[in-house]
Order: sequence, then structure tokens, then C-alpha cells
Amino acid sequence: MKYFAKSFIFLSFLSSILCCAISRESGVKMPSEIEPADTIRYVDNGNIFEYRMVEEIDLGENIRKVWFGKDGEYPRLVLYKGEVEKSDLISFHTADFNKINEIESGQLRPSPNAEYTGMIKAIKSFDTQELIKKKFVLLDRNGNEIWEKEYPIVFEGGGTSYYVSDKGVVAEKSDKILTFYDSKGTKVRGVELLRGGFEKGINSGYFSEDGNYFVINVQDPEKEIFSSGTGVILFNNRGEELWRFKTEEESAGALYISSEGKYIIAASYNLGYDEQGIYRSLERTTYLLDRTGNLIRKYSRLSSSPGNFSSSGNYAIVCDAPSHKAYLLDTKTGDRLFKFSLLGTRWRVNNACIAEAAKLIGITYDNKVELIQFNGVKAWSHEVSNPKYLWVSDDGSKIAVRSENKILRFEKVK
Repeated sequence: MKYFAKSFIFLSFLSSILCCAISRESGVKMPSEIEPADTIRYVDNGNIFEYRMVEEIDLGENIRKVWFGKDGEYPRLVLYKGEVEKSDLISFHTADFNKINEIESGQLRPSPNAEYTGMIKAIKSFDTQELIKKKFVLLDRNGNEIWEKEYPIVFEGGGTSYYVSDKGVVAEKSDKILTFYDSKGTKVRGVELLRGGFEKGINSGYFSEDGNYFVINVQDPEKEIFSSGTGVILFNNRGEELWRFKTEEESAGALYISSEGKYIIAASYNLGYDEQGIYRSLERTTYLLDRTGNLIRKYSRLSSSPGNFSSSGNYAIVCDAPSHKAYLLDTKTGDRLFKFSLLGTRWRVNNACIAEAAKLIGITYDNKVELIQFNGVKAWSHEVSNPKYLWVSDDGSKIAVRSENKILRFEKVK
């Protein structure tokens, strides 16, 4: 019963409230936890800025998922549900949303800004139509194939996973080995870690937007490589390990790396159960690290999901779903600058971003898009049906929102 409950809670909470954390393998002195008081509180005096909608793009029906590019205004990839007994379709677009290509899709693994896309396709027996193996294909930004690799279907060890950078570097996790390939498919390095499995192995992995760093969090209940049972490892894009941290909690969760790899946010959690194996509590912790592996600040009662960095990495916004709160962090010091709270409501922050030059925070919750100044004063809000994506230009002059099957673009009125 306990293991069933743990599995259920893990799956249901992972996307919204669970996160990952770290402490140095060699042991470092932890900074004191941040005080519960906040420097600046949220103030709503109505809209200060004015924005007008300049474009509404209908993406069509049967949309499964949308990925945006570096500028964030328009989708670069749109995945459409296929017709009955037919494959899904993936369309590739230019930066200003002109369609370049459309192909049958497999499982997609785009790079952070969709400069490259990894695709996993099933290979079936011609005679029996049974699944016999799989194929990984690396595609360029126009959907053209660069290289491919066939591999056997392995269920033990957590199967095979792929991660792709905006430089076309690919990290492949298979069994115990994490293998790095360059953009032409040449093997660069293989790293032995630990065999994956249920609640074991690499929990998630992300390349920085500049493609120079790759960070993973690892769940290691048998303590093969982390004495605490969980940890975070940073690699460069050649697969060379730079450092590793161990966590204090049992399970790994959310993980973020800034665009140039200057900072990393990770979190971890413990699930509490009673004697009948029923979930009763969630203990969550977030850690802020710099590129060299130094711990800047540790935060208790913070799950950091969702979370995001500013363009320079000097600021981060992190959310805590259980408490319905979001925080703006100064990543250089770890200080918590501002708190936005939906406590007492049933709403939680769904999306969060930072327009650093404009000193604005962008968030979505309920059916609303809102901009808040760094001083805590609301700048603008707008009702939008089911906002699934939010982008704000760094100077705050442009906004893009995905609402249902549409992209809504706004521009600031001068």
C-alpha cells in the first residue's frame, strides 16, 4: 500500500509541486535559510501600462503541443494530432511563423529554443507489425535530417532517453551510460553513472541555452554514486563532469539552468506517510547554485515549480504551488526581493517569466495574464482564456500568449 501510494503521489504532484535539491558531495556549510519576511509586497492600483493586441494567430485544431524559439513571439514547432491510425504531424516554422516543412512525427525532444529537434520513431516488423526497435533522428531547424541512430528496445534500466542542445549536441542516457554526441553524430564521450528504474536514475536533464552546459538531477535510492540518495551533476558540452552535489531529501524534482549556465536552481522533496502508507505531508527544499558549484542559498518550503531565469541569469522567479506563492530572487545573493501570493484562492501561478531590462515579472494564473514591476506594483493585467504559454520581451514592449489554439500578440502603447 505504501509503495502504491508513493507512486501515485509522485506522478500526480511531479509536474506542479515537486522539485530537486543539492548539497556538495564533499560537504559545504549551508547558508541560513531565508527569513519568512519579504522586502516588497504586491500592490494592485490598476493598470499602469497600456498594451494593445496587434495579432491573433489561429493554429488550427487538434494541437498537441507548441514550442517557441529564442525570440519567443512565434512558435517554431507545432505538433498536430494525426488522423485515426495515422502518425502525428510536426510543422516547422520560421522566426516570423511562415511554415517551412511538415513531416510525420515521433516522440519529440526539441532543444531549448528549437534550433534542433530530436525525434524518436518506432520501427516495426514488416511481417507482424510488432515493435522491434527504435530510431533516434536529429533534425535541423527546418526539419531536415542530420543523423540517425537505431537502438534496441530495452525496458530494464529505465529505457533510453535523449536530450538536445541548441548547438546540436546530444546526450543519450541508456542503462548506466550517459553518452555525448556532437552535431554530426560523432561520439564524444561516455560517462558511467547508475542504472535507471522505478524512481531511480536520471530524473531530468537540461542544456543551457548557449549549449555549453548540461545539468542532470539523479535519484539514487541505493546510494551508488550519492551517499544521500539524490544529487545534481553539471557537465560541459563535451561530457566532462564539472562537479556534483548531493541532496538532503529523498526525491529529485524541478531543475533549471540559466541561459549561459551561470546559475542553477534545483529542488528536492520528502513525502510523508502514516502507518497505513497514506500520504500526509510534503517537505520541499530549493537550492540556488552558481556555475562553479557553490551553494548561494537554501530555501525551505519552496518547490520552485514553475520557475524561470531572466535573460542574464541575474534574476529568477520561482513558484511554490502548495502555498500559492511566487518569488523574485536576486541570484547573485540569493535574496528574495518580492513575493506574489494567491493564498486564500484556488489559483496557482501556471507560467512565469522575467523582462529584465524593463524590470517586469510576467505571470499567468486563472484566466489572466499579469505584469508586475520589480517594486511589487502591478503594471498591467488582461483576461485570457486558459493561458498555456507566456513570453515578454526583455524591454517589456511585446507580449505573446498561447490561449487555447491561438497565439495572441500584444504591444505596448507608447
